[in-house]
Amino acid sequence: MPVENSLSLIEVLHHRFLVLLNELSIEDYKRTIQTEVLGMITLETAIQRFIWHNKHHASQIENLIRREKWKDI
Repeated sequence: MPVENSLSLIEVLHHRFLVLLNELSIEDYKRTIQTEVLGMITLETAIQRFIWHNKHHASQIENLIRREKWKDI
């Protein structure tokens, strides 16, 4: 399948996530969640890690594009 299909899915999911986050109050961001790796963290921390994780993967993809000299992307 074309990579555009996956990019469209990610774009739609991120948009839905943004709509949800915009509806939360400041107190909501202080609520905690249990994770397998980090234990108990606030929603604010989870979102910060989510953003970092996405940037990390984008950087990996950008490095691969440069390394392979893919010009059509």
